[in-house]
Amino acid sequence: MILGMARDSGAQLLGGVVPTDKETTDGSDIGGLSRAVSTRTQQVAAYWRELRGDRPFPAWSDVDLLAIYDLARNVSVVDVEGTGASARFRYRFVGTALVDYRTSLEFPDPTGRWFDAVEHHVSTDLIVESYRNVVATQVPRLLGASRNLTERHRASERAILPLGPGGDAVDKLMVCVQRLAHDDDL
Repeated sequence: MILGMARDSGAQLLGGVVPTDKETTDGSDIGGLSRAVSTRTQQVAAYWRELRGDRPFPAWSDVDLLAIYDLARNVSVVDVEGTGASARFRYRFVGTALVDYRTSLEFPDPTGRWFDAVEHHVSTDLIVESYRNVVATQVPRLLGASRNLTERHRASERAILPLGPGGDAVDKLMVCVQRLAHDDDL
């Protein structure tokens, strides 16, 4: 299992093909994942890439949360219901760090609940838009170091990673959320 992530800015191009903004030749920057600042986010992304192999994305059945036990506390798994603008998201699994982040909310552990039916610390419009984008494009997305509007909530980054059987359609999202302590941690 890969638990680190190397950044190779001098990767050689294979067959002269220039990588798109979606992926570099070594797969390290698919969806901008190489720009993650948190080691934890980098490690979850590396695990996802390892499971992915040559496929567009891994299946939920490939994921072993016990294999990434120390990282799983910052991971949620979200079921995708529907498609396009009507797609909704239901929490299947919510790691303990994410529950701890939510202790001041009505439902600190939203497992089994619809994403849009529970209270969040911040506006979820960008998050839902990003979830729908990942489902439609089948490409991960990194929401980097966002600053919340209140001092009470720190900067965070969120890696949104598609999962689905056979690599044909996304039916789940594995999401790593990591709060960042201070600007000098960025």
